[in-house]
Amino acid sequence: MRRIVAIETARLRVRPYRESDLDPLHRLWTDPDVRRYLWDDKVITREVAADTMHASMASTAQHGFGHWAVCPAGGDELLGFCGLRLIDETPDVELLYGLAPAHWHRGLASEAGRALLRFGFESIRLPRVYAITDTPNTASAAVMQRLGMQFEKRFEHHGLDTVRYVMARAQFRRCDERYVVHCAEPETERLILRTWSSEDVAALLRLTADPEVMRYIGAGAAWTEAQTHAFIDRQIANAREHGFCLWALQEKASGELIGQTGLQYLGTSGEVEIGWWLRRDRWRLGLATEAAQAVLRFAFESAGLERVVAIANPANRASHAVMEKIGLRFVRDAKTTEFGLGNVELPCVLYALKKEEYES
Repeated sequence: MRRIVAIETARLRVRPYRESDLDPLHRLWTDPDVRRYLWDDKVITREVAADTMHASMASTAQHGFGHWAVCPAGGDELLGFCGLRLIDETPDVELLYGLAPAHWHRGLASEAGRALLRFGFESIRLPRVYAITDTPNTASAAVMQRLGMQFEKRFEHHGLDTVRYVMARAQFRRCDERYVVHCAEPETERLILRTWSSEDVAALLRLTADPEVMRYIGAGAAWTEAQTHAFIDRQIANAREHGFCLWALQEKASGELIGQTGLQYLGTSGEVEIGWWLRRDRWRLGLATEAAQAVLRFAFESAGLERVVAIANPANRASHAVMEKIGLRFVRDAKTTEFGLGNVELPCVLYALKKEEYES
């Protein structure tokens, strides 16, 4: 089960609830303008708010989705909530959203709703998503319509006059706006894949000083300290921007940095590549395969990628073997310049794996 850290949009950060959200949520849910349709104008107790929040946290742990806190991008103030919830005791899922009145009329509910619909269809692979509101709540129905959901029916629900909208996965269309899903970093039996820090510079310099490690990486030369800092800064930025990067590879038993593995965009090609390096004294222990399998799982199950590629020097048979062990298939011989990788044309082989091939 993937563990979501946050979903980022242009203006918002939507994340699972924490215990510290209880009092802000209770204040939101008892606001007269919010509770009017959310709680049928009842003033709920703090205990009811806690039960509702904890039910969402349990759903997130069990199903990978729930209704979550909506915060400003780069901040942690609770502006409202948005997310997905099972409808009563059925397998159907509904989209929920609500914002504090101070944040109404800014398009934030639609922005959060679009992100959660995309998450539901692309990451959870839901066949359809419903949205339900009291018939007098025309503002909520307007959000459903802006999201592209279709009116399905008007009916009585829990004794109230209600309208229901629906969207099937095949009807969903991405829009050109920021959407990044941040998931917990992968971990295996022997390895931790983690974010880089400035404290990793010395260990990475030692790794790149080994001519055998660097033999098939770029021009095969050791990195300078400036190059090492630039690599770490770039990976930190990639993780923030895309939700993935070439992570630092830390061995659980020793706590030592023994390489890197992860995902990054392949030059200017638009493809996402999987890659790895290992310290020479950790070769031939199956660690590259173990790490790469975890990265592939992350790519398809958490990052929602449709295809992952890998390139390697034609002479790097060990790397080819790892690609084949994790299920990647040879596509063709290529040149590095085809992918926008520098100005020097170097031969390489291209491997790839599609999501449907991975799932089969």
